[in-house]
This record gives sequence, structure tokens and C-alpha cells, in this order.
Amino acid sequence: MKEIAYLLFSFVSLISFSQENSINILDKLLVDLSINKDSCRVDLITTKPISESEIVFIIPEIEEKGEEYQFLNGYILIVDKKSGAIVSRFYEKKLWVSDAVKLYKIEIKYQPYKISDRYETIGILNTYYGSSRINPYESIELSLFYRKNDELIPVLKDFSIYRITGETNGLDNEVFETHKKTIYTDKKSEIGFYNLRIVDSIIKMKSNEENQRITDKSNKIQVLEFKTGIYQQ
Repeated sequence: MKEIAYLLFSFVSLISFSQENSINILDKLLVDLSINKDSCRVDLITTKPISESEIVFIIPEIEEKGEEYQFLNGYILIVDKKSGAIVSRFYEKKLWVSDAVKLYKIEIKYQPYKISDRYETIGILNTYYGSSRINPYESIELSLFYRKNDELIPVLKDFSIYRITGETNGLDNEVFETHKKTIYTDKKSEIGFYNLRIVDSIIKMKSNEENQRITDKSNKIQVLEFKTGIYQQ
């Protein structure tokens, strides 16, 4: 029993140390980038360790905002865990917008898909929710980057891999359409990057107070080809 308690204490302590270390690195990054923490969407700041020595940080900085919208500058950084130095980076002004369709969450994926035999891949997943009760909406959008020395090079931007749209009378009669896309590595292009084969699974549903039923199922195939440095349909 004592051994279990010791292991549990050690595990919790390790998590606490990791979180504290990330916070310290974040503070250093904000100073180095001359960003005021109050000007960031702190709830969307995201981190993910990708090796024993490196961690990815995403920092959304508010560039412009109004009553119903925000434009966010996007900092995507690979950082040395020990020194807090930025090793590789990507920055774009007004990279994201959050308005009636609100940006709810940002996730980091390391090597989510094999797009090259030579480069590491960083995936960014943004989750959006619509605020309309009559026309509910949710989407998850994928952006892909590959790492080349001190840069993160964008090759795919805001590609919807999950989307649900609907129509409702605001009470009990609802119609929904869901798209869920699965991504596979396809043949290699002439310049050494793999194309991506997309299977879009589409489900249409109707529901009311008494039941919910599927009215149609189908699959669509598309291929994203790597051309002129980006993925194109």
C-alpha cells in the first residue's frame, strides 16, 4: 500500500513539475516576443512535448477585436525545454478569426500523417462552434506544417476534417449532416512529398421527440496533391 501511495505521489509531482516548467517557458517566450499576456487568448494557449528536449507552443495573440469577433495572430513555436530558446517558428498575422463561429479549442498533433520521408510534421486542429440555435454548426479544421531548420513551413491550411451542420425549428424537429474525413498517405509526388487520400464519410439524420434515424450514408473520395509547395484539391 505504501509503495502505491509513493508511486502516486511521484506521478502527481512529475505532472506538477511539467506544468510549472511549461508556465516558466511561456513567461520567457512572451518576454522574448514582446507580447503582453493580457493581449493573448490565454484559454487557447496550447503546448505539447514532442521529444525529451523540445516542446511545441501555440500562442494566439489578439490583434483586433469587437463585440462579436476577434482576429488572432498565430505563433507556432518549437522550443528547447531547458533554455526556453525558440528553435523553429511560424508566425502569421490574423491567422485565425473567432466570431459567430467561435474558436473553441486548439490542439497540437506531432507526426499525425506521413507527408515526407525527410521532414517532421506538425498538425494543428482547431475546433469551432456556431452560436445559432436554429442552424447548429461544429467543425474541426486541420493545418499541417513541416519543419525545415528554424522554420515551420505551412502546406495545408484550415482543411475541415469534421463538420456537422443542422437545421431545426428550435423545438424538436431536426435535420443533421455529418462529414468525418479520414486521411491516408497516398503516392509520392515528384518533389518527394506524399499526396493525401481523403475518405469523407457522410451521414444524414433526422430526429424528433420520439426517435432519431439515419436517412442516408455515403462516402466520397478526394486526393490532395502536393503542388507548388502546398496541398491542393
